[in-house]
Amino acid sequence: MNYAGIIRSFVVECERTKLAHDLFRAMFDQGDRQQKLFQSTAPKMFSDLNGIMIEHFYLQVTKLTDPPKPSESTTTSQRTISLSASHGLTT
Repeated sequence: MNYAGIIRSFVVECERTKLAHDLFRAMFDQGDRQQKLFQSTAPKMFSDLNGIMIEHFYLQVTKLTDPPKPSESTTTSQRTISLSASHGLTT
């Protein structure tokens, strides 16, 4: 088993989750002035984009936290369980 590859793929998923969070905050958590600008420019588009970004962030988090299902391809959880089991750790 390639432990370095397992850890590297886990780090990539963590980085993607952090990027999704940071991008959302940069777009939608900058105060009332920015929200008013969005509402006056294209309210429906920014509202939809807000929802899409929230869903994307939630999906990234679930990749890190949900237990694996037998029918799915390798998930981050499976990598973590695989790595933990090989070292006698429990999850």
